[in-house]
Amino acid sequence: MALTRYQRFAKTALDLAAASEHAVAHQLCALVVNKNQVLSIGYNQPKTHPISEGTPQSHLHAEMDALLRCGAPAGADVIVARSKPSGKPGLAKPCEICQTILGEFGVRRVFYTVNCETPDDIQLEEMKL
Repeated sequence: MALTRYQRFAKTALDLAAASEHAVAHQLCALVVNKNQVLSIGYNQPKTHPISEGTPQSHLHAEMDALLRCGAPAGADVIVARSKPSGKPGLAKPCEICQTILGEFGVRRVFYTVNCETPDDIQLEEMKL
């Protein structure tokens, strides 16, 4: 079965998350995409940013990192992938804070990985904002 374009983007994000050298508990990568073009890439990072002031977040989430690198992503989609230590895809559903910020930036949909048995068996859930 052929992968959808969102699954192909998610596979790329999964590979990037697995290769990330940021020292955080969960290896996540977020891609901001518009049609077939990647506008921005973000990772979970141990640093913070003023955008998360007043929130309980202890580090910069991949979704926020990608948004901050992008500029004006209104109408774009975001794909978020989590790589478990085994290399398998894990649940990458954005937290409530990220969901709010994604909506404020004008993102229309988020596709995120769910727990899968192999990296090749990538499955996504969709969230409309």
